[in-house]
Amino acid sequence: MKNYIAKNLLRFVLSLMGFIILNSCGQKTIDEHILGTWHSKKHRITVRIKPDKFKFYSDSTFTTLTINEDKTVSGHIGLSEIKSGKIGANWLLSPETTGVAYTIKCKLHGKIFENDPLETKDVQFWIGPDFSESDWELRYTTNGAQFPMAFIFFDKKESDTD
Repeated sequence: MKNYIAKNLLRFVLSLMGFIILNSCGQKTIDEHILGTWHSKKHRITVRIKPDKFKFYSDSTFTTLTINEDKTVSGHIGLSEIKSGKIGANWLLSPETTGVAYTIKCKLHGKIFENDPLETKDVQFWIGPDFSESDWELRYTTNGAQFPMAFIFFDKKESDTD
């Protein structure tokens, strides 16, 4: 009985220590410089023809994202509208280690371009720590699938007159 309690206590302490170490490695806050409206030039996006098949279609379009102080994200990827967009910091691991400082998780409603076969899809943006100087990766994530759809370079709109 003592051996059982000691093993479980050791597991608990090690798990707690691991959680504390991992939690202290990443970042907790959103850089205020990422807030605002971001625009891309025309870029190539690849979509799946069917969600469960490895057949793809590519076309080019524009993307606009608005990242708000309350961590909500809105905008458009081509003809599709971003719904339920949320930005979060990579709190688990260091952005310098993973290359990902922030993720934006969202649902797309509507086709990205006219020949896009899917009306809705779950996607994520993976954003590096140097977000104003590098591409943001757009990933398809519907039903746990993971594949890169595009690498997009964004420019920030500084004011309403831009």
